[in-house]
Amino acid sequence: MTTRKGGELGFSILELLIAVAIATVITGAVFAMLDPAHGAFRVQPESADVAQRLRAAADAVLRDVSAAGSQPVFAPGEPLPPVSVAAVFPYRIGRRNADPPGTFDTTRISVWSVSPSAPQALLAAPLPSGSAVATIAPGGGCPPADPTCGFMAGTTVVVMSHSGALDLFTVTAVDGSLLSLDHNLADSAFVHAASATTLAEVIAQTYFLRTDPALGYAQLRRYDTGAGADVPVVDHVVGLVFEYWGEADPPRMIDGAAPARTTYGPLPPPTGVQWTAYPPGENCVFTRSPLGNVVPRLAQWSAQPELVPLSAASLTDGPWCPDDASPNRYDADLLRVRQVVMTVRVEAAADSVRGPAGRLFTRAGTARDGRWVPDRQLRLVVVPRALSRGR
Repeated sequence: MTTRKGGELGFSILELLIAVAIATVITGAVFAMLDPAHGAFRVQPESADVAQRLRAAADAVLRDVSAAGSQPVFAPGEPLPPVSVAAVFPYRIGRRNADPPGTFDTTRISVWSVSPSAPQALLAAPLPSGSAVATIAPGGGCPPADPTCGFMAGTTVVVMSHSGALDLFTVTAVDGSLLSLDHNLADSAFVHAASATTLAEVIAQTYFLRTDPALGYAQLRRYDTGAGADVPVVDHVVGLVFEYWGEADPPRMIDGAAPARTTYGPLPPPTGVQWTAYPPGENCVFTRSPLGNVVPRLAQWSAQPELVPLSAASLTDGPWCPDDASPNRYDADLLRVRQVVMTVRVEAAADSVRGPAGRLFTRAGTARDGRWVPDRQLRLVVVPRALSRGR
C-alpha cells in the first residue's frame, strides 16, 4: 500500500514579489536618509578649505604690508627720517615685467622693508644706478672684524638716501668690502653718493592677482623683485582690491630739530646744492620761497590732520621722486601712505559646490540642489607701523 505525498512548504511568486518590493522601499528610505549626510561630507571639507584659503591670503599680505617702510637703524651717519622714500607702490616693481612709472593697478601692491637685524652699511664710494660693484664702509651696522658686514651672495639689498631715490639690487658675489650687484630696477644715470647713502638687506615683494588660462582659475601670486619666478600663494582667488589712505598734510621741516628732520619725505638739499633734476636746494617734496625758505611742494588736502583716500589720479600726476627724468620715479604722494585696505574674495575649488553666478558666486558651478559653498570675502585694514610713526 503506497502513501501519497503532501504539498511542500515554500513561497509563492506573489509573496516573493511583495517581499522584494518591501525590501526595495526600505533600502530606498535608508539611502534617502544617508544622502543628506553624503552632501554634508562633500560640503564641509570645501567650506573649511575656503576659510583656510582666505586666512592664508590675509596672513601673507598682512605680514609684508604691516612691515613696509621699516628702515635701517644701525648704519652710521645721519639717520633717515620716517618715510624718506616711498615704501608702498600700487604696481609691480622689479627686474621682471615691471609696470611703468605712473601705473595704478588696484589688484597689485609692492612693498619693501628692512629688518632691524639685517646687514646694513654706508657706501664708501659712489654707486651708479645699474649693475656695478659697491664699496661699503664698516660701521655700526657691521659685525666686528667682518668687512662684508654680513652681506652674502643671493641677498636682495636696497640703496636709499636723502635724495628720495630708491634702488634694489641682488648681491651676486662678496669680496671683503666689495659687493658685486645686479640691478633689479631700470638702469639710469643717477649716482648714489658716498657717505650719505645706506645699503641694507631688504625684503621686497609684489602681490598680485593672476588668472592662469592653463589652470582655469585665478591665483594670488608673489614676486620678489629679482630674477626669480612668480610664486603662487593662494589658489581660487576671484577678487583682489587694494585701497590706500594717506596724510592730508604735506611734509614739513621740524622746527628746532638737530640734525634737521622732516615730518616725512626726504630732506631738501642745502641752499645752492643740487642732488636731482630739481633746482638747487629743492627736491620732490620741498621747494624754496622767494626768500629761500623751505616750503612744501605737495598740497594740503584737508584742514584737519586726518587720513584721506588716495585716488588713482592723486598717485599718478606727480611731482616725481627723485625727479621726473628717472626711469624708476614714483609719485611723491606715495610718501603720504599710512594705511592699506585689502579686499580679497575666494571661492570653493570644486564646481559641484558652486551654484549659479551672482551675489554668492563669482564663477558659476554645477550645484543645483542647494548644497552650496558660497564665496567668502574679507576686508582687511593694514597700518604699516614704520609709516605711522609720529601719528
